Amino acid sequence: MNKLKFTSQLLITFLSLVLCTLLLLCIVPFKNNIDTTLQGIQWRLDDSTSYEPVVITVKGIYKQHILNIVKDDTFNGTIEISNYERTKNSEPQELIFSNEFATLLYDNKNDNYLNVPIYFGNINCTPSFSKIDIGVVERESDNTNILSWSVEDGLMITAPATNLDEAIGVSKEVSKFIWLNQFQANGY
Repeated sequence: MNKLKFTSQLLITFLSLVLCTLLLLCIVPFKNNIDTTLQGIQWRLDDSTSYEPVVITVKGIYKQHILNIVKDDTFNGTIEISNYERTKNSEPQELIFSNEFATLLYDNKNDNYLNVPIYFGNINCTPSFSKIDIGVVERESDNTNILSWSVEDGLMITAPATNLDEAIGVSKEVSKFIWLNQFQANGY
């Protein structure tokens, strides 16, 4: 009888440890200090002949939850893109990565009256920011302030990449969900 009691206590202890470990993996994030600069390109989905180089500098802390059932991964820091003045010297921001992407917002430096962040686009990346893919929103026309992005002719910033083939490869890797559901219709 004592042997059965000892075995059941051992099993309860083991299951309690497993449950506590799983709970910790859901709640406690792994922190990753990011300080990286990547060479990339800016390109358009409907134009396979032209692109321009960009430099992306990322500084901050990425908090990764191994089992992100309870909490999403977050990044607190700055992301500067060489071709966009509004991204330079910006305040640190918190990005919340939900379904593998986060929304990039930057200060409106051209408006002295409104301190409202401007939507820049959506970013997909690896937790170490070693690969980055950004869908940049643009004005629908000169007569409107409506911003949008399209799978037909959307503007992309991808790094690391020195040419379009490398950019498409990185984009397909870090933006899997978008590529599987939308980009294949364009023949990529």
